[in-house]
Amino acid sequence: MYLILIKYLAVNFLNFGHDDIVKEITKLWDFGQWSAEMVSIFFYPQPDVWSNKDAALTRGVAFLTENNKSHEDAILNVVTPYKSYLALHIWRGIDSGYIIAT
Repeated sequence: MYLILIKYLAVNFLNFGHDDIVKEITKLWDFGQWSAEMVSIFFYPQPDVWSNKDAALTRGVAFLTENNKSHEDAILNVVTPYKSYLALHIWRGIDSGYIIAT
């Protein structure tokens, strides 16, 4: 039964946008907004996903903008519709030590 459901979702989600994917995934038991956004980025490679619930992204973009909220918003506006790629670079920068996210 679950295998049929998983196949159905996998095929049909390919035609969904990010908001639809998050809406459907958060209906599943124990999946919240952050989990749904990570699925949207990594399983259904949506190019324009930014997770405000991700602590590393929040700290990373604050580091890059020297804690200037208007600059954070400006950067996110500039990279739209490719915010997922910025997220990937911030995570990589933190992992490699180039971005100090405290």
